[in-house]
Amino acid sequence: MSERYTLPVLPLRDTVVYPGVAVPISAGRPGTVEAVQEALDGDRRLFAVAQKENVDDAVPDVLYGV
Repeated sequence: MSERYTLPVLPLRDTVVYPGVAVPISAGRPGTVEAVQEALDGDRRLFAVAQKENVDDAVPDVLYGV
């Protein structure tokens, strides 16, 4: 059976992250900083997803589906 995780979401503007590729990520928005801190305080995992639109409030409608 597969495991399920609840991960902090890291919305990315103008960036796409590929597996196995190191990419510097700038975290400046309060929600982004909070997601990174939650990952660092926990098991160091987060879910990075690209934004469709360059907006400050990264609600699910502006994130690409996976």
